[in-house]
Amino acid sequence: MEVHTKSHFDFNVIALQGAINVSVLPSLTPQLTTFIQNNSNKNIVIDLTETSSIDSTTLRVLINIKKRFENNNKKFFLLRPSQDIQNLLETTNLSKVMDIISKLSDIPPEPRANPYDLFVPFTFQSDQCRQFRCSCAICGSTNVIGYLFDRMLYSWKWENDSYFPFCEDKDGNYFDFFSAQPIVCTECYMASIDPEQFNLLDENGNEVKRSICDDKTKYLLSKSIKKRKKMMESDVIIGESFFMYPRNRRSSYFAYLLTENCSRAASINKDVFDPYMIGFINYLTLQYADSNKNELLDNCRTWLTQALNNHERYRDFELAKIYYVSMIAALSLDRSKEFMKLYETFTELIKTIPETEETSTDLDSPHFWYMQADAIWKKEIQKKSAIFA
Repeated sequence: MEVHTKSHFDFNVIALQGAINVSVLPSLTPQLTTFIQNNSNKNIVIDLTETSSIDSTTLRVLINIKKRFENNNKKFFLLRPSQDIQNLLETTNLSKVMDIISKLSDIPPEPRANPYDLFVPFTFQSDQCRQFRCSCAICGSTNVIGYLFDRMLYSWKWENDSYFPFCEDKDGNYFDFFSAQPIVCTECYMASIDPEQFNLLDENGNEVKRSICDDKTKYLLSKSIKKRKKMMESDVIIGESFFMYPRNRRSSYFAYLLTENCSRAASINKDVFDPYMIGFINYLTLQYADSNKNELLDNCRTWLTQALNNHERYRDFELAKIYYVSMIAALSLDRSKEFMKLYETFTELIKTIPETEETSTDLDSPHFWYMQADAIWKKEIQKKSAIFA
């Protein structure tokens, strides 16, 4: 029996299928053990949606997993057990101690860790920002530089008719936050906006944190190296400083093109497939694009439609970004009915989310994204009203 897993921001999912009993545990347990050993830093969800039955031996395995994660101050959840499994849990009184959920969005949000705190001990100061060194998990090159900014020092707002949020530093000056996000290996052009996909190095070049990329993802990204090199060699001349910060509009655009290419190549690995992230990367690419905008918009719409078809896996702040970007794509592609429907659904979501003091300036606040979505919707209504005036 093969274990199917999915990784989320602060929890992992293990999906079990069929009848899980003592006869399948010899093949199942080693896979569970390996995954748990490598992923005990996040909460764990055991997805029983397609599990027909479990026996008492399986119950003991689940109890041991629960204890292990709770000993690490992490949480354990059971997702959508069947009525038969639910009856077994109630008979054994385990229903009283197991957290049972019907959808992934029922999981309470974890306190948002500041990535700055994790990386700052391994950074060095350059002229304009803090840098950290990495090695590429795909080709092994140590010629990889990432840039670290403390998000607590920046605030966000919407300016004029822009579809992209505007970042300001503590002095009120514009800062191109998104430009610095992609990390690019200049050897194989592996690129990501997630620094944890690279191996973090200390000042002596020693590895202090391994990449979170699994073997299948590494294989897929290795296979696509030629495509990435061909894309760069045919479109732009790369010098040693091309991807160094500060990046100009052109280098930012290609950094995001590479990031999107890597995300799409890795998406064949269903264990890490995340259409929301691919769609959002296409959205970020748009702000640096001088051409191919309709293609990028269509990509946003395609990937985010897939995400909405599985909306329960996403948190409120992710859903807000999905609805907002989907609205922008629909509007730009002249899909007015789709635009209106997305706005209505977004409005229903936002009614369920309380506001906070940081709502208007926090990039991860659902209300921040809805604020601009609402402004765009009202502007479109005014345009339509003016036609009949």
